Amino acid sequence: MNAFKLTLAVFGMLMSGMMNMAEAAPSPSTGIIRFEGMIVEDGCEVVYQGQNLQSSCYRNGQTLTAQHSIASTAASPQSLPQNLGSTHMNWLDDSRKLGILTVSYN
Repeated sequence: MNAFKLTLAVFGMLMSGMMNMAEAAPSPSTGIIRFEGMIVEDGCEVVYQGQNLQSSCYRNGQTLTAQHSIASTAASPQSLPQNLGSTHMNWLDDSRKLGILTVSYN
């Protein structure tokens, strides 16, 4: 009879331990993602020249340039050199003296 009680007690401890482990296991929607590395290419330089924007991108030992009028940049996104991304102007005032230039990279 003592062997039966001992077996029952051990079984009970094992089951309670498994229940605690099941509760401690993370759900599939949680976790930690770590990224390592560095940025290896600079962003493009965008310069305002009169009524135009000139974008220069340094890639593979070459400086690539593209030029667009500010009016076309405000009307629709314009491509950076070699289609690396695009620029788009959003005016903040009606006189078109204050705006936000957004540069998006592919």
